[in-house]
Order: sequence, then C-alpha cells, then structure tokens
Amino acid sequence: MKKDVFVLTGAGSIGIAIARRVGIGKHIVLADFNIENAKR
Repeated sequence: MKKDVFVLTGAGSIGIAIARRVGIGKHIVLADFNIENAKR
C-alpha cells in the first residue's frame, strides 16, 4: 500500500500556503520551533 506524505519544516505563513497547495490528498507532517504555527 502506497501512502503519499508531505513533510513541511517551517510552518509559518508561506509554509502553510505551500502545504495547502501541494498537500491536497496527502498526509501532511508539520514541524516548527513555534508550536502555535504548527497548530494553525
């Protein structure tokens, strides 16, 4: 079974915009030093 995963480090405004565009239909993993950025 194949799973598409998108890993993003740096979940600021630009990172979130990229994740929303590229991560459609994928599992998204966010990492950031600021936990509030990852919670958005």
